[in-house]
Amino acid sequence: MIANFVLDKSGTAIITFVDQLGSNISYQDCFWELEDLVEKIEFDHTIKSVIFTSEFEDFFPVNFIDGHSEFVLENSITQLISEIRQPVIVSVEKNAKDYGFECMISADIVVCNNQSNFSYEQLAKGQPPLGGITQRLPRLIGVGRSLDIILTGKEIASAEALEINLVQYVAQATSIDESLTISHSINQMAPIAVFYIKEAVKTGKEMTLTQGISLEADLSFLLQSTFDRKEGLSSFFNKRNPEFKGE
Repeated sequence: MIANFVLDKSGTAIITFVDQLGSNISYQDCFWELEDLVEKIEFDHTIKSVIFTSEFEDFFPVNFIDGHSEFVLENSITQLISEIRQPVIVSVEKNAKDYGFECMISADIVVCNNQSNFSYEQLAKGQPPLGGITQRLPRLIGVGRSLDIILTGKEIASAEALEINLVQYVAQATSIDESLTISHSINQMAPIAVFYIKEAVKTGKEMTLTQGISLEADLSFLLQSTFDRKEGLSSFFNKRNPEFKGE
């Protein structure tokens, strides 16, 4: 087992990459295992949010993708993470470097420890980008900063990562506790509305403003017929906590 899966009572799926093989894990085995987990998450309507975390020093071993370029390009872990319909939080307890860095930025929200460091040194090792960093990173922090990180392999501390929006939260205690607090807040919302909002934000950023607003309107129209919308209104007028069902 490479990825440990836990589902807590609030609806948060926690996936932890575990170092049970002395940091000698296979990318292929990790991909197949994660693909099965993502499929399980997709069809489990009790799962409202997902947290990825890792026991590895740099989120994945430094040699994680060495010699596997063709397989990585055709079977991308970063793509698996980015296509999960639930909100995805990456919790960086230690560091995120190289392919671990690429996996981190494929999530929706990133939480790190105040001692965490980040870098992307694949080019210095003669390894071309394989996980979408040239496209995701500029959309996240801008072109200039992205080129600086990719081309120089510079190391970024948690404070700078927060300043440039590489991460959204820096935990003073443990990143997993902070991540769980965030996920539990998300889990209180109406699930269908959360899924549609994520779709509107992530799909809309590739559209013109007019197209994006039209997408938002279409999704909002679909939400009008859900049970959760009626439950939200009823709970508001009756001054009680809503009981959303994801219907």
